[in-house]
Amino acid sequence: RSAEYWDLKALLKATGIQFPSTLVQVDSKRVALGRDFDDETGQQAKNSDALVIDQDFAAHLAGLAENAAYTVAKVATKEASQKPAPPFMTTTLQQDANRKFGYGAERTMRIAQTLYEGVDLGGEQVGLITYMRTDSLTLSKDAVSQIRGYISKHYPAGLPEKPNFYSNKVKNAQEAHEAIRPTDVLRSPDKVAKFLTDDQHKIYTLIWQRTVACQMLPAKLLRTEAKIEAPVSSPRASLLTFQSNGVQVAEPGFLAVYREGQDDDSDTDRMLPEMRDGQKLDLVQVNAAEHHTQPPARYTDATLIKKLEELGIGRPSTYASIISVIVDRGYVRKEGKQLVPTWRAFMAMEVLDVHFGEVLDFGFTAQMDDALDEISSGAVEASDYLQKFFIGDAEHPGLKPMVEERKMQIPFPVFEVGNHPESGEPIVVRSGKDGGAFLQLGDKKQFANVPDDLAPADLTLELALELFEKKNSAGEIIGKHPDTGRGLMLKHRQGFYIEVERTEEEIEAKVKPTWISLPAGEDPRALSVEELDGLCRLPRVVGTAADGQEITFQIGKFGPYLKQDKEFRTVENWRHGISMSVEEALAILAQPKTRGVRVAAGPIQSFGELEGFAGEVKVLAGRFGPYVTDGEINATLPRAIDPTQLTKEQAIELLVKKREAGPSTPRGKKPVRKAASKPAAKKPAAKKPAAKKTATKKPKA
Repeated sequence: RSAEYWDLKALLKATGIQFPSTLVQVDSKRVALGRDFDDETGQQAKNSDALVIDQDFAAHLAGLAENAAYTVAKVATKEASQKPAPPFMTTTLQQDANRKFGYGAERTMRIAQTLYEGVDLGGEQVGLITYMRTDSLTLSKDAVSQIRGYISKHYPAGLPEKPNFYSNKVKNAQEAHEAIRPTDVLRSPDKVAKFLTDDQHKIYTLIWQRTVACQMLPAKLLRTEAKIEAPVSSPRASLLTFQSNGVQVAEPGFLAVYREGQDDDSDTDRMLPEMRDGQKLDLVQVNAAEHHTQPPARYTDATLIKKLEELGIGRPSTYASIISVIVDRGYVRKEGKQLVPTWRAFMAMEVLDVHFGEVLDFGFTAQMDDALDEISSGAVEASDYLQKFFIGDAEHPGLKPMVEERKMQIPFPVFEVGNHPESGEPIVVRSGKDGGAFLQLGDKKQFANVPDDLAPADLTLELALELFEKKNSAGEIIGKHPDTGRGLMLKHRQGFYIEVERTEEEIEAKVKPTWISLPAGEDPRALSVEELDGLCRLPRVVGTAADGQEITFQIGKFGPYLKQDKEFRTVENWRHGISMSVEEALAILAQPKTRGVRVAAGPIQSFGELEGFAGEVKVLAGRFGPYVTDGEINATLPRAIDPTQLTKEQAIELLVKKREAGPSTPRGKKPVRKAASKPAAKKPAAKKPAAKKTATKKPKA
């Protein structure tokens, strides 16, 4: 439950420099912050005695503060030292690229792979970085020597007397390789920029800067805290105390080269002017500021990898694939940098957590990763481990008997939202056949759709009741049916469609509504009256051919098309189809039939021609769902991604990933393996009958 609280934000000025300050105390009472409220109730926590300021009191204080005199009560300056971060290993590279560029773990690794495999530097193929899947923080002696030489020439004030050495505190670190570093630190980012793509240049710069910085001196900082007092005259307050925090860089050290990204948005590097105790300050402005407590931040690629690393789950080579799998399979959708779980994930967890808790335990998963490490090192026999894990023994049943025994007892998963305030009936979320979530009220057949973009954590009882009410009320009317005059209600279920309005009698008699499909990629609210009329009258009889056969135009699952008896032809533009003449239809039908499946007319999205791709990159609707293509490579969109919201970066990522994976195996066909040629080696076995002849001769001898 969110809580509301207020404070004051003042903009002050000292020696001509403006800086912000926040109200922290009224008389002797500390002003409440977010931590003073209970997450479950939204009320002030029982152990908190802080002063909670509401909107009215904040406005009253702001009025007092506008006419107050501001004086520096106390300035505390503390020297601090900030050490450089160690060189990159897989996880820290993925985290920093996510924080700074918003790159997913898989995208970062793919870019790093190209830098490792080699880039054409003016006719010479050169690997720019060392191996990018590593837990190691060590650098070779030659690399350290070269880095220190570079620092002494370009940043002499930042060179320490001795090299910096780092040790890995990560559980189960596998240090078979060096840390991730440039193969030659003399190849600075500016020197190779013209040979790199934008993505490559960003990742290479990140690696180069961090590698150089890790061998430099710590930065020396001055952390300043200023308490500022403003006496006021009111029955409710007599003294307002403000506070300003800031950091000044005394000696930059490694900060001259690199600054690590942060997982939060806190500003710890705010610059403050020099101040002294008793100094008078000028007020520029003061305002009442409203705040609301926030839930814990959702995971991003960076923070999830960090958590997996802490738990000992996964390895450098698997973090990117773990995130890729949960996104591709629809357990998580990406919203900016955030990883938002879906209803599919909640339903799966409902089954696994309740019925297979011992397998879902983090400790169990970490132990399994340890066992796989032992198998890879040869300390444990793979078949023995698999036998114990999958089949088990008398004392510890394996996964197979565990599933066989419990699967019949597992009910269909539901997620409880709460009870209806009037009837007391339970409201639950269930999963449909198509994987979409829907609401059900009690045992009655009362249902309501759950919006695809609604996170499970955001579905409150109040919102569930609103969805039921919305379900029972008329939808948005976007036009009138040209023949009946009834309203055209806009509906949405995995895409927009139109439902023709029914009378109360028809609804009560459960008369099936008339539905009208909308062309893929069209904004229904932007359609003209003529276009809506044309869609309502589909299928349209275009005319009659010379042999008397009727020609019709309609929009099907795979887009608009013409039909004449058993002949079908795709129509490129559906708008042409609702007004075309018989002659135009016959001309299209006369064209040779093209192989393949009809798809929706026109792209859902187009990104134009992009460098490195065969042609125009666009999103199309296909038989098996939306996909992105450049004319040569087709990459299916994961269920979690809305094709109308796909970004150019996501499209590039999907196409590159598909290109690297190679061609798919046609449906219904098994992949042809090179090993299939082995039967040819068995031909000598056909000579066995000759051996039998020899055997039959023995009795004659």
